Amino acid sequence: MRIAEFKGKKAMATYLVIVLIAFVGLSLSNVTILNRGEMGQIVKSEALIKADLAARALYQKFSWRLKCLTYDNRPCKDSAYSELFEFEGVKCELLCYDSEDESESLDIWVLAKSEAANRAVFYRVKYQQSLVNSYNKITPSYSAYYNIDEFPSNKTSPKTPQKILDILKNMRENLKNKSSIVKSLENTNNINQILQKLNGPNDPTILNQIPKTTDGQQRMVNVAPPNQQNSDLLTLNALKKTDNSMLLANATTIAGNSNIIDAPPPDDAPPAASVGANQPAQNGANLGQGGQDAQGGGNNTPNKPAPYSKRVAAWAKAGLANLSFGIKRFLGAANDEDRDKANAATKDYLAVSKPNSISASIAKKYNEAINNNYSKK
Repeated sequence: MRIAEFKGKKAMATYLVIVLIAFVGLSLSNVTILNRGEMGQIVKSEALIKADLAARALYQKFSWRLKCLTYDNRPCKDSAYSELFEFEGVKCELLCYDSEDESESLDIWVLAKSEAANRAVFYRVKYQQSLVNSYNKITPSYSAYYNIDEFPSNKTSPKTPQKILDILKNMRENLKNKSSIVKSLENTNNINQILQKLNGPNDPTILNQIPKTTDGQQRMVNVAPPNQQNSDLLTLNALKKTDNSMLLANATTIAGNSNIIDAPPPDDAPPAASVGANQPAQNGANLGQGGQDAQGGGNNTPNKPAPYSKRVAAWAKAGLANLSFGIKRFLGAANDEDRDKANAATKDYLAVSKPNSISASIAKKYNEAINNNYSKK
């Protein structure tokens, strides 16, 4: 009886040991498979990153070369340009040629190959020659990753795939539509009209809500809106100042034109604030000879600052006129016409500048100093 009982327990123990060994073996097998998969993914990711870095390095190197050359001396002027590059075991090839659907633009392909990963990147760059310094501006207008099979096989006269040309065409058409929308909003002060033009939400309550984060969650809360007229003007100013380079270019153009005509204010423009009885008045400052008044005829009403672009234009015009007058005065070639021109330009700037601003004080004192030196000749 005892022998049978012992044999039964021994069989049960053997069964449990076999199950345990099988479970441990299966677990180790699963861990090994997962580790191999993870290591393979890490190796693949590292290879992709290395290929991407190599492609970017070759593109940046070639872009710098384009910056140093004029468009007429571009490497791909007569035929497509090809270049090879190797980085940390990654072999790269660059192919550049003139764009067939856009002037002064180049299409650049960069192909990066390694044993573990491949990359093919397409760039459309706009060539802009600089008049300020010796380096040109290379502006990428579009870039994307593509299959390596789409890399052009023809190195003499390559063609850009039609699907990329269609994407670029849609981008240009969308840009024209957006530019026309922004143009139509130049003289719009009504926030509801602006939202309608931009296909924004037409619910008026959205204008009185701001995002607020509470306990890591963001939600919209209602706030007391400011004066509607001020809100409209702030929105208009924000739209008009999205591109300062355009404003400065416009100011430079205006500064070179002596016939400046102010456009009439829009119909929905807010009325100018009247000067209260307790507000300080600003008297004009005498400029130059003959008692010329910079602010005009003893007017005791303070100036209302003009738009930013107009003030920059007037400042540039006054600076150029005074600089020319000063140089001619130093060389002994200045005359009354130069003096009057500098005085008039300074007077025009002081009339539109902010009261008591540093730039207005500098322009005024500089003009007075030149006039004093001129009167001592």
